[in-house]
Amino acid sequence: MKHDPRRQAGRPALVGCLLAVLLLVSPAAAAAHGAGPTGWPSTVLAGTGAAGYAGDGSRAVGAALDAPAGLAADSRGRVYLVDSDNDAIRRVGTDGMIGTFASTDFTPYGVTVGGDGKVYVSGDGKVVAITPDARSTSELLVDAGTYFDVALGADGSVYAAAGARGLKRIARDGAVSSLFPAGVKVTTVAVDGSGRLYAAGDGKIYRLTGGSARVIVPGGPPGLDVRGLTAVDDGTFYLTSPAAGKLFRVARDGTYTVLADSADGLARPWGTTVGPGGRLYVSDFDGNRVYAGPEPALRPDNSSRAGIGVGFDLDLDIDDLDPPLLFAVGAFLVALGGLIVLRVRR
Repeated sequence: MKHDPRRQAGRPALVGCLLAVLLLVSPAAAAAHGAGPTGWPSTVLAGTGAAGYAGDGSRAVGAALDAPAGLAADSRGRVYLVDSDNDAIRRVGTDGMIGTFASTDFTPYGVTVGGDGKVYVSGDGKVVAITPDARSTSELLVDAGTYFDVALGADGSVYAAAGARGLKRIARDGAVSSLFPAGVKVTTVAVDGSGRLYAAGDGKIYRLTGGSARVIVPGGPPGLDVRGLTAVDDGTFYLTSPAAGKLFRVARDGTYTVLADSADGLARPWGTTVGPGGRLYVSDFDGNRVYAGPEPALRPDNSSRAGIGVGFDLDLDIDDLDPPLLFAVGAFLVALGGLIVLRVRR
């Protein structure tokens, strides 16, 4: 088959356009260009791997973090990360730039963002609410305990995972109550878009309704410590085990699948979140980095924005399918979760 020089000339432009669109629609691609764990094909969203506190106002991939823990994403696609040992909440914009959103007077671990932009933070001895402009902080709960994670309910209640002290509910009027019986260890919590409340600890995932807890996932590997619970809209969950050095996806039937572990370069994964575009993020507490996953996960139930779906019907001569074009198309589809149909002419 003869090559059409006009088609050959158009290939670089097509490749360039596809890659340009890829960068525009993928905050993770725009924000970070770095090597992720060797086996898990991720990119670095934030952090050089060296502990420190530096890089505000510059690209997040070159910033210094110290023990990043909880993660959250707002409706604009910005990622909030708990920089625990720096007593700070850092924020990565969709342009890949990082800044300090707010500082805390306690060691923080958990973070979540409300639909109004208010940011909730939990940690050693406190749960606080920070206004969207970060100019005002309200103390919601102050005591001697540690709150590993925080979530916001549909009714405005705030839920805090208190470890061996169970799960605390802070009502809108400030009243505090306990939702788990004594002895149940709760290390992470999540609320979906329908107001369903989930909590996890010791490898089990619970759903709370009417003040009672019901186990919906009996448990993963024995002795599994659990952090970073995120619920997605098909009923699956993402979570981490810092002690085991593993990132898991948990199916509706309770099957635990390891997405990444220490063999992939993760030291002590902690937080997870899924952005409005459907991409999974995970923090590495001891690795001092935050990673963006290789492809969109499903939209989290607590996100009001749907993921991006794109379809293409490209009419290409088979000789057009050279490696650069295939690479561009493949990367484009991985980022968008789109569909491509090739009509090959002979």
